[in-house]
Amino acid sequence: MTAATCRRQLRFATVIAVLIFSSILGNGAFAQMETQQGVIELTLPRPVSGNEKVWVEVRTRALPKRAEIRVTAPDGTLLGTISPYGAPGTPRHEAATATYTIPLPTSAVSDDHVELYLEVDEPDKPPRAPWPVEVESLNLVYVPVND
Repeated sequence: MTAATCRRQLRFATVIAVLIFSSILGNGAFAQMETQQGVIELTLPRPVSGNEKVWVEVRTRALPKRAEIRVTAPDGTLLGTISPYGAPGTPRHEAATATYTIPLPTSAVSDDHVELYLEVDEPDKPPRAPWPVEVESLNLVYVPVND
């Protein structure tokens, strides 16, 4: 099995896990992925009002030691980095879940959709898509703002 085939299978498995957990949590955000590009598309349950911003909540579990998850726009713009240093955990292979919230720029929302790309960055290894045991869910949340 080639590395490219393995990455595609991992990305597909990640999307399946995200779809399952998104439907279980039921916050209204729907996730789907364009498999050839690895883009995760989240749909807002309603339009964003003038006094709101949209943030993404990423719920993670076990990550390899010193690993980070980069959240980018499809064009490569870095939106945020998840660094689980100091996150609560339990004995090996049973890390507790942690939720990270990343503010999204207004430009990230287009036609009530947000497209994101997640990559796990580990020291001395090439970037890869997160495994289903690493990212449990992605949810869009509305945050009130005062302009």
